[in-house]
Amino acid sequence: AISIEICAFYIFIKIQLFPVITGFGNRISIAENLNPNTLAQFILLSYTYILTYCFKYKKIIPFITAILLLYTLIMIGSRTSYAAALLLSFIFLVFLWDVSKTKRLIICSILIIVFLNIIGYAYVYLNDRINLFSIIEDEGSGRFITWKYMFLNVIPKHLTWGIGYGRDNLEKIGYSLDADNMYIDAICQIGIIGLSALIIVLLHQLIQINRSLKKDITRTTSLLFVLAIFIIGIGETVFDTTIFWFIILYSNLSIIHQPIKKHLYPRYDSL
Repeated sequence: AISIEICAFYIFIKIQLFPVITGFGNRISIAENLNPNTLAQFILLSYTYILTYCFKYKKIIPFITAILLLYTLIMIGSRTSYAAALLLSFIFLVFLWDVSKTKRLIICSILIIVFLNIIGYAYVYLNDRINLFSIIEDEGSGRFITWKYMFLNVIPKHLTWGIGYGRDNLEKIGYSLDADNMYIDAICQIGIIGLSALIIVLLHQLIQINRSLKKDITRTTSLLFVLAIFIIGIGETVFDTTIFWFIILYSNLSIIHQPIKKHLYPRYDSL
């Protein structure tokens, strides 16, 4: 948690004091060649971990870090990651947070009001990308046009097996842009069979995490990480990125690395 807090404060200060205008729609990042959406995905994973940590251990620094990370997502203007952060927060507070129903209801109500005010403040003062109307106006940053092309010209011709794994294969068929959607790009690259296998793998991860892990911060974080893939996948292609495989590796290691139960080794119980 300490390393994430340090990174969060660094990114926050960098964005606030030394923002870098990128070629990705003139949006800000911490480096000229770093896609703001990629940075936002890293921030989202950090926010998810810190969120579970601060409610588990009830410390003020992680809570402040979570707020700063959420604020930084607004500044960067990644709508998919910001929406994912809000949705994962809701899932955690309503379904995964181990507290009484009354306390959960009160705190969730307060946080919903806070989130709505943050969204309103962000739209007026910080970044006008953080709203539903901006998605409609710019057609999802051109994604809707790309999706239409994929459905009409690519998917029908390569429905079963796809054009081949890797975004470079799109150039071979005369199209240089990916769909920025995990599900559409998966159908294009690895076909309906590959997409089915991908979804089965992710669902299997969720089931195994829920069955294998006890209710602790590792289990909660793993569940939210895998859910993050499903949500981010709506606006980003993540199944062929480092973040995707990091989440798969993290969740598998969390399942495999189980603590040894003392009653299995009674002779060491007194140690």
